[in-house]
Amino acid sequence: MRIAVCDDNPKELERIKGCFCRIQGYDLVCSYFDSTSTVMEILKTENSPYDLYILDIEMPGMNGLKLAKYQGKRQQGVVCVPDQLHQIHEGCI
Repeated sequence: MRIAVCDDNPKELERIKGCFCRIQGYDLVCSYFDSTSTVMEILKTENSPYDLYILDIEMPGMNGLKLAKYQGKRQQGVVCVPDQLHQIHEGCI
């Protein structure tokens, strides 16, 4: 599974990376971005680069919801999840 994570908060990106590092037994390829503009550049050049998007809702410029709507129109079956991991306790992962 190819996963794109986009969050403008470096601490949140590191926390999410740590969560995925603990997952074993699955073929995961994760890419991490600090802005939706970087993700958009990739989406313009590749048709369906990711299966799952974990997106920060509150970001400057294009927020995660707008990016999810954009990609949802282009890629059938894509899953976009809001990044709310800062509200999840470490012990729950």
